[in-house]
Amino acid sequence: MEYVFQRKHTNAAGKAVKARYWTGRYKLAGDVRHREVALHCRDKQVAEQKLRQLVQQEERARAGLVLPVAQTKCLVRPLEKLIDEFIASKEQVGRAETYTRIMAGRLFTLAKECGWRTLADIDAPSFLAWRRRKKKSAKTLNEYLGGIRRLLAWVGNQYGLPIKALDSVEYMDERGRETFERRALTLEEAQRLLEVAPPDRRLIYVLALSTGLRREEMASLRWGDIDLDGPQPYLRVRAKFTKNRKDVFIPLIPQTAEVLRSVRPAGVSGGVAVLPNGVPRNRRALRRDMKAAGIPVMDGNGRKFDLHALRTTCCTFLLAAGIPVRIVQEIMRHSDIRLTTKNYADMSRSPVRESMNALAPLVAWPEEEKRTAGTSLDLGSSCHSVANGVISPGNGKPAKPSMNVGDFADCHVVACNDARPKMVEAEGLEPTTR
Repeated sequence: MEYVFQRKHTNAAGKAVKARYWTGRYKLAGDVRHREVALHCRDKQVAEQKLRQLVQQEERARAGLVLPVAQTKCLVRPLEKLIDEFIASKEQVGRAETYTRIMAGRLFTLAKECGWRTLADIDAPSFLAWRRRKKKSAKTLNEYLGGIRRLLAWVGNQYGLPIKALDSVEYMDERGRETFERRALTLEEAQRLLEVAPPDRRLIYVLALSTGLRREEMASLRWGDIDLDGPQPYLRVRAKFTKNRKDVFIPLIPQTAEVLRSVRPAGVSGGVAVLPNGVPRNRRALRRDMKAAGIPVMDGNGRKFDLHALRTTCCTFLLAAGIPVRIVQEIMRHSDIRLTTKNYADMSRSPVRESMNALAPLVAWPEEEKRTAGTSLDLGSSCHSVANGVISPGNGKPAKPSMNVGDFADCHVVACNDARPKMVEAEGLEPTTR
């Protein structure tokens, strides 16, 4: 069923008036209800022709010959608008602001630098060419690939339009391809950093070193989130600012609690930020403090120290103190224990040399072996005693005298072997010749 009609409405005078534009109404086989579509035509014949084309397009789409109209429009829709819609959908389900901001930045960067204006422009060759030009770490490049794949998966779920243009692109192997490796501070370096830092930045370093908080988590702290007057001081990080979207309660060591008490303004309300200036994103302030403390940005092995490395330092010190790995994982709030042991543990700070002493019993020699180690066997020592210990086999032939034994390296072993009578025949033990 298909036909066109003009809608009617009543004007201010109470008279029925027809609309100027025609509307189409149709229902295909299997439909329960009819559909209406605005044709935006004033001529009836043109409206009928346009409706016929729409109906044919829908029939072809149902037969699988062409894409449906909605999907066709989606393919030519500006990619920027689809990205905005995708990011808005993530915000609606409660994804963190940091996540959506970084994701949007990566998608817009790809669209601009790869020359993608619509979904139809996305293909593997253009992405691979872009990836070859970039000098970013393998981990970062994989995150770009993961971001655009999430967008395409969302388009498939939202519009029923599966796009497999990037399915053939493989993720890069991240092992050994990091642009830099973070290192942990030594105890002396951490102490010097706290000594030279001004009060506002010293508080940031103290929080990061003693709690392992991330940058955004520290910036989100309010005085109402910190309990310093109870028997066990603690701070709370609200779910809005944590990675796992859960409230986190972190105990405070006495030294950190004392530092917070010393900087807490008298009569401050709970909504005031603990760090009024936030956590600086530029590296200049940290670099000044590092220079004053004599801490290099890069060590001799090319490992870097930055603000996030304070979190690495916290994890490394906990592990070095013998705290069970599972508890350290809980303190660091890692979803996977491999993050704790692999990414956040600076093994250069671990007591590897001292731990190697546990292998000493494996190579400890018996006392008798120690006494004879490093000395050559001669006729006057063990070989002679072996010769004297040779027993005649009882077949009427005497054993060979000791002077014919020579420097036989294994004679001590033979002498101690229970199979000695069977090994030494009447002709004697064959010695090595000089």
